[in-house]
Amino acid sequence: MKSHAKFLIFFLFFSFAYGSDQPKKKVTTTCPKNYSCIITYISSEAIAIYARNWQKEIIDNDGPAPLDQITLLKDKAGNFLEVEISKNVYYYKGFWKGKEILISRFDLDISKSLRTLGLQTIILSKEADPNSPLVGIVPKNTLFAVKENTNPLSEQNGFVKIEYNHTVGWVNRSSLSNDPYDIRYYNIGIQEISKPYHFSAFEKDFSTKIRFRGMDFHLLECMISDTECQGNPRMGRSSFGEDQEAVYFDLTSKKGSLYYCEIRRADILDELERLAEEQITEEELTPFMNCAIKEEEEIKGEEESE
Repeated sequence: MKSHAKFLIFFLFFSFAYGSDQPKKKVTTTCPKNYSCIITYISSEAIAIYARNWQKEIIDNDGPAPLDQITLLKDKAGNFLEVEISKNVYYYKGFWKGKEILISRFDLDISKSLRTLGLQTIILSKEADPNSPLVGIVPKNTLFAVKENTNPLSEQNGFVKIEYNHTVGWVNRSSLSNDPYDIRYYNIGIQEISKPYHFSAFEKDFSTKIRFRGMDFHLLECMISDTECQGNPRMGRSSFGEDQEAVYFDLTSKKGSLYYCEIRRADILDELERLAEEQITEEELTPFMNCAIKEEEEIKGEEESE
C-alpha cells in the first residue's frame, strides 16, 4: 500500500512538472501571503534578458531563457510588484524555477497584444478549459492585451487570459492572430502587403536615406550622408526580434562603402496600421530601418555562393 502511494505521488509530481500538450500544466509556486500570482512566459523574441535576484545581483550563467515559464506577483489591488533597478527603470518581481527574480516586462508574453481571428465571434470562458462556462463573446478583429497565458504564445496552443467589455476570461490561443495587426494582413507575405505603396526609410547612425516602391522593392532614391548610393533588394529573415520576413537592401556608395539595411515585415505593418487609422498619409510611410556595414567575411561568402 505504501509503495502504491509513493508511485502515485511520483506520478502526480511528474505530471505537474512536465505538463501536457493542450494546455501545459502550470508549475506550482507558493505565493507569499497577501499576494496573488499569475503565469506567463519569456517571450520567444526576447534577446537580452537581464534577470536579477531580489538582492539585484545579475544572474550571469543560470538565468531565464526564451519560452521559460515565469510566475509574477501581484498585490491585493491587482498591481504587479515592481522594483526600481535604476532611474525610471522598473522590473517585475516573480519566480523562475523556484528562484526569486526581477525581470523586465518587455521580455514577457504579457507585454504583447493580439487580435481575434475568424468569421464568427470568439468564446470567452471563465477558466482555461474548453468545458468551462461561457462568460462572454469577443468580436473578430478585436485587439486586446495579454493578461496571462497557459503556454508560450509562440506555441499557438493553450489559453490566453484577456479582458473585454469589463469581463475577464480565457480564449483559445488557436482563435488568435500571431501578431497585433489587422486580420486583413494575417499570414500575408511582406511582398504582397507592400505592393500598392511607396516607402521612405531613414537610418540616423549611418546617415542613410532610401525611397523604394513596394511592388518589387526597387530603389527610387538612395543617399549615404551626402553621397549617392545604389543597391539591390533581397528577401530574408529578420536579424533581430521575432523571427519574420524582412527585405534587405545591399547598398554601395560612390566612395566604395558597403552597407546592408533591413526592414522587417512588422516595420511595414506598423506604418500601414498608422495609415489605416489616418494618422499619416501614403506619402508619409516611413518604416523603421536597421543598417550595418558589411563585414569582409560576409562579402566573401556571397561571392563564393555566386
